[in-house]
Amino acid sequence: MYGGWIADRYTNDGGIYGGQIRYRTPTGMDIALGARHTNVSIMQGQIGGDTRAGLTFTFGFNGPSFNYF
Repeated sequence: MYGGWIADRYTNDGGIYGGQIRYRTPTGMDIALGARHTNVSIMQGQIGGDTRAGLTFTFGFNGPSFNYF
């Protein structure tokens, strides 16, 4: 999980927050499900907030595990 505050010089200021759930299978595949919301537009010229969600699959080809998680 993460959160923060954005000071935007073009539009309004606001918060950003989100989180991610991640699972690593024994075969080296990572599966991550995440979402985030910001009250500030992502691109210049847009008005309003932005909400995004995604699902990511990553396959590791049996490389070394660094045990980050």
